[in-house]
Amino acid sequence: MLLRPDRLAFVALLLAMACLAQGCAPRPFLWQLEGEKPSYLFGTIHLPDKRVLDLPPSVTDAFTASDAVYTEIPMDLATQLKISASILLPEGETLDELVPEDLMLRATAYVESRGRDMDLFQGFTIWSFMMQLALLDNLDRYTQATPMDFSFYQDAVAGGKQAGGLETVEEQLGVFSSLSAAEQSELLGQTLDYLETLDEIGGETTAADAVVQLYLDGNLDALHGELMAQTGPETATTVKFSRLLLEDRNTRMAARIAEHLTRDPDKGFFFAVGALHMAGEDGLPALLKARGFTLHRVSRRSPVPAR
Repeated sequence: MLLRPDRLAFVALLLAMACLAQGCAPRPFLWQLEGEKPSYLFGTIHLPDKRVLDLPPSVTDAFTASDAVYTEIPMDLATQLKISASILLPEGETLDELVPEDLMLRATAYVESRGRDMDLFQGFTIWSFMMQLALLDNLDRYTQATPMDFSFYQDAVAGGKQAGGLETVEEQLGVFSSLSAAEQSELLGQTLDYLETLDEIGGETTAADAVVQLYLDGNLDALHGELMAQTGPETATTVKFSRLLLEDRNTRMAARIAEHLTRDPDKGFFFAVGALHMAGEDGLPALLKARGFTLHRVSRRSPVPAR
């Protein structure tokens, strides 16, 4: 059962207060993998928010000590061009032709309530429009920041490290292309349910801000709950989407991480993957342990031995 957004925020606040009372600092989503040379698995957040780029010493030192950096997909120019093309509908198609009329009216009302013009989004696919909705309150701020994953990839290339991706663009975007227009519209409706609930609750916290705060708090369970709450109650479509987005991709990425570690045991890797992929029995840490790897979550302090 998923908690409502207002209850999630309250639980997260209690956890943060308890942590402060004990004088503890939130742990980053960083796991160290034992080997001839240590490797690291780091849970990122894809939002381009400057607050998350203030990395703790354990993360920066692990990144610096690594020989190779792998993000979910390569962050080179060719990949960016593919992604840019994939978020748009074929020429001549518009969003309002694919989305049911009543749902389109709700989406238009929400967009206009944020001072935006719905015409700006008519060329987007349903899934890419859905992802834009939760960011509308922060769009101006986000255009001035670099996403964490892209920053890691850029720094790796600039530092002469080996850089690559655990998936291809086609594999990652297949999550969305595997959904019919009707299924994407259902997810869009549930995203609007969530955003409209936040508006009813009131307050200054946006959907994106809530996710960023839970990420900074280092609470994986609360972060997972908040992100999954945005897709609404469990239906055949949400179960399918969760399987495509998480379980299937986690299995594929765990296999490729294991392949890198086994093939190059003397090389230190830094794998930067969305934090949602770390949660639960189907998360990457659990899958890697099941494959025989030893790993543990580290604190904010550097796990890299002083030289």
